[in-house]
Amino acid sequence: MAEQEKKPATKAAPQAPAGQPAQQQVQLDETGVKTCYSNFCYTAGTREGVLFGFGLHDWQPGRPVKVDAKVEMSYFNSKRLLTTLNQIVERHEKAFGEVEVDMNKRMKA
Repeated sequence: MAEQEKKPATKAAPQAPAGQPAQQQVQLDETGVKTCYSNFCYTAGTREGVLFGFGLHDWQPGRPVKVDAKVEMSYFNSKRLLTTLNQIVERHEKAFGEVEVDMNKRMKA
């Protein structure tokens, strides 16, 4: 199979409500981006920002979590991420039911 040419992705911002300034369109260049699965995340905070570490934990005793990516961002962007994640999880729970974060309760289900 021939590899397709990868072009920068474009995401259009939603239309602004009447009376509010229009949002600008954001262009994303995802050339060379790697996608990975994460079932583990840690955070660390400094005065300037938040560090997120993402990795894969295979639940084998004595084996370390393989950290695949670290992302550092400002508290401003961290709060925007928090808001977005809350909205996404809320929509998911409305459609599919509550997401249980307590591992012991999930194991019983």
